[in-house]
Amino acid sequence: MVGSGNIGQALAAHLAGHGHEVSIYARRPEKLAAVATSGSISTTGMLEGTFPIAEVTDDLARFAQTCPVIFIATVTTAYSDVAATLAPVLRPGQVVVLFSSKLFGSVVVSRDLYERGAPESVEVLETDCILAARVLPDGRVAMARKGWNLLSSPRRPAVDEHLPFLARVFPGLAAATNLVHRGVNDFGAMAHVVISYANLGKIDRAERVLFYEEGLSERTVCLLEAVEREFRAVAEAYDATLVPTPELLDRYYGGVDTTNLLSAMRSTWVYRGVTAPTSVDDRLLQEDVVNTLVPLEQLGQRAGVPTPMVSAMISLAATLSGADHRRTGRTLERLGLGDLDHDGLRGWLRASSAAPDRTRSMEEAA
Repeated sequence: MVGSGNIGQALAAHLAGHGHEVSIYARRPEKLAAVATSGSISTTGMLEGTFPIAEVTDDLARFAQTCPVIFIATVTTAYSDVAATLAPVLRPGQVVVLFSSKLFGSVVVSRDLYERGAPESVEVLETDCILAARVLPDGRVAMARKGWNLLSSPRRPAVDEHLPFLARVFPGLAAATNLVHRGVNDFGAMAHVVISYANLGKIDRAERVLFYEEGLSERTVCLLEAVEREFRAVAEAYDATLVPTPELLDRYYGGVDTTNLLSAMRSTWVYRGVTAPTSVDDRLLQEDVVNTLVPLEQLGQRAGVPTPMVSAMISLAATLSGADHRRTGRTLERLGLGDLDHDGLRGWLRASSAAPDRTRSMEEAA
């Protein structure tokens, strides 16, 4: 597994809890010194216990040789660096699973890996971040698991081959219709930027704001509802569906008041007590802009679907950061899809969902 943050540690414990031998690659292994010393990660919440970790290493070649299945649990803005690092040491038949890919993450990572010399039989799959986690002062990882999520890949047969294995590790995981279907059904990508900009002054002053409980009011929730409508319209233009947000949160965590979007957010137990970021330059907010909103806007443009709210969020992010996200983000050109019009993109999505089977099962790999 690649990643040493909160989600990375939670994922490592979760995999170990399902009986798998887990090694963690970290560029700075000192961040996981306590894990390396104890050889374990302790968790609380939906998963209680102490789980063995085989190794924490910064030796990438050694790590790649011992891990037939590699989960990447970093922020998506680090994917290009991770791919450049992994490509020279991957071997035929290995499987890479992106554990929070945003929109088209597996496409860009596949391109990066193959362009840097990784074997083309390496399969790349993507899902959303299925775990919520934070490291407590005593070193334990408090965590929760989403009860539903989607799995996709540029090669649909990879999903068919590996879903049975992954669904045993993550119950409720289902195959996406296509890559757009998986990418748009990501509540964080819809909500993080909107809520942050609705509270821009407070965040800039570092005031304490309960992000999901106080971040939107009965009036400002209309901003998020407008973004959701745009996500849905783009999804439908590409033969995909968007689960309504109240239902999505209930599928994730259960026990949610699905009366409306605001009540759903305020009743999602995992969100209670979560505070806003301390800066709108937070890397988690930036990845939602550059790796979901930018490609979504471009998909809408190709389909003739207006996305004024999404476009406004991108423009606000660019103005505040001084960066040209529409040039540097996950553009269709960057994905190798820049020459395709709407019909061409729909055809590419259909073709990628029925590509020739070039995989071997994850069961065999593991």
